[in-house]
Amino acid sequence: MLDLSASEALASPADVRISSSTANDHHNHHIKLPKLAVPTFNGDILKWAIFWERFSSIIHDNPKLDNHEKLTYLRQVITDPDASQLLSTTTIAPGQYDELVDTLQKLYDKKWIIHQHHVMALINCQAVKHDTQKELCAFIDTFSLNIRALENLMQNPSSLQSPLPSSQR
Repeated sequence: MLDLSASEALASPADVRISSSTANDHHNHHIKLPKLAVPTFNGDILKWAIFWERFSSIIHDNPKLDNHEKLTYLRQVITDPDASQLLSTTTIAPGQYDELVDTLQKLYDKKWIIHQHHVMALINCQAVKHDTQKELCAFIDTFSLNIRALENLMQNPSSLQSPLPSSQR
């Protein structure tokens, strides 16, 4: 169960928390989960998917919040100047929140750019020059991180298509 109060809607992003609790039906025990912080987004395209996944689960998909409240939260957690300007000049009208979300998705959910970034990170991965554990671990970490990211992106390969015509790529 998610509990939100009106005072949280006016809090700073660092103060915005949601408490979660659930009950185990078999044993009638109540489990109090830690509060979840609503994430912030600074405009880094590489971090959009993680931001949107968390924001969606905490705010966007919450049936207890109306679109005005969702927009209030969104305004608080977007720190990118361009997106903040877009959000600050908008008043909430029926359907406006959904249109703003669509606009943000078009601006930041560019999986083909993320794909290119991870491929380039693999290509530019520094070779192990000295046979040290630190250098080997750094290589493995970089390689593994980028391979996992590419595997995740490949779950929906059609999202990786560049918007540019093939003659301009």
